[in-house]
Amino acid sequence: MRNKQTKRARHMATILPADKQRFIEELIDLLKIPTISADSKYNDDIKKGASWVQNALSKAGCTETEIFPTQGHPIVYGERLIDPNLPTRRSPLNPLRKPV
Repeated sequence: MRNKQTKRARHMATILPADKQRFIEELIDLLKIPTISADSKYNDDIKKGASWVQNALSKAGCTETEIFPTQGHPIVYGERLIDPNLPTRRSPLNPLRKPV
């Protein structure tokens, strides 16, 4: 287990510097959306922010993404099931859901 974690850490250490500028630009794009939840005049921007996050999750490899409306602000959910035979945590949003 430790060897797998070390290998993953080394892999991330090579990816992060190469994509650092892209990550910064994406973060800036997200931060430009005024998602001010305490002020209802920004409700449309909050929905825009949720859509941005949903799109980012899809680009990151999530095979299923969904925006759940609530009485307040939306919840964005993303999932990537690599192998249905591997143990996985169930979604906190739908704990009875089984992998397809």
